[in-house]
Amino acid sequence: ERQKVLSTAMADQDVVALVGDDGNACAQLFFIRNGKLIGQEHFYLEGTTDEDLSSATGQFLAQYYQNAPDVPREILVERDIAEHDIIEAFLRQKRGKKVHVVAPSRGEKKRLVEMAQTNALEALSQLRTQLDADKGRTQEALTALKEALGLERLPLRIEAYDISHIQGAETMGAMVVLHTGVPRKSDYRRFRIKSLGPDPDDFAAM
Repeated sequence: ERQKVLSTAMADQDVVALVGDDGNACAQLFFIRNGKLIGQEHFYLEGTTDEDLSSATGQFLAQYYQNAPDVPREILVERDIAEHDIIEAFLRQKRGKKVHVVAPSRGEKKRLVEMAQTNALEALSQLRTQLDADKGRTQEALTALKEALGLERLPLRIEAYDISHIQGAETMGAMVVLHTGVPRKSDYRRFRIKSLGPDPDDFAAM
């Protein structure tokens, strides 16, 4: 496909826009080399509010460029970021040359940031639609499970266990948890079972 010319400056730039909505956020990246758009990516982030988008943008830059194959001379962002000097120093170390993180207020650079912001908003809207659809399907599944098992209430918390051992020794138990049909990894547990005899017995372990 023909590469779209976005910048008349023929510069190497990354454009980063991060937008939030109801605890979710989307970071949109444009990769511009020699003034041409060569690629783009977006990432969904959880637990981000409008009040801490400045901090979240700085954290995102640090995490993304930790393993990024290329750091350009200039990174455009839509707002001043927290710990600006620290982020620039980190990026300079990664690139081996100076890196500028800029929040433009006008002109062509501002237009690039606004384009990335528009894309991020569209991606976040699509995520919201998907989450609403998933929530509806999950509710239907829980209702079907309630009816199939003859439960009085919806099974809002579901625990699943698995027992494993090495030829009867080192017996371990693992628990995974679903809350309202969604994995809750903070409640996952592993159990080291020491009260069994020498013979493997999964039922006794349970």
